[in-house]
Amino acid sequence: MRHHKWILSGVLAAGMAMAMAGGSASQTPEEVVKARQDAMGQMGKTFGVIVPIVKGENPNVTDAVPAATTVNDIAKKLKAVFPAGTGRDIVPKSRAKPEVWSKRAEFEAAADKLVAESAKLVDAAKTGNIDTFRAQFKVYVGACGGCHDGPKKDGGKFRYAEQ
Repeated sequence: MRHHKWILSGVLAAGMAMAMAGGSASQTPEEVVKARQDAMGQMGKTFGVIVPIVKGENPNVTDAVPAATTVNDIAKKLKAVFPAGTGRDIVPKSRAKPEVWSKRAEFEAAADKLVAESAKLVDAAKTGNIDTFRAQFKVYVGACGGCHDGPKKDGGKFRYAEQ
């Protein structure tokens, strides 16, 4: 089971790397939006490894290290995959609200908080202590709420609700 999770985390990291390669000048706005949506999807998939640990279904907290690392790697690149010209006005499938750009400093502060809290999640996983990990997971999820309010279907400050 442990090796399966490491493989899953490796796949997630590889997918994230491909998705986060977006944002180059040669990409269309549609390709940038797809890359960022794929990256956010990869971030969501890490919950498949992390949540069972938080729930106590997997007692080995260090199994979360690769997934938490993937989350942190994605978080570090989020600001770069929201370039101007990739909002819903240009790409109808985009769920990014105009506030991503009109309140850029606030968006970037939320992204920076996610980077910091996801780095702490990696550190908490490395401790192997479930209480430490659970506490930091709660803080990390709160940082996710800096841009959106929960699951994919929900909206938030910087994200439209799923239609």
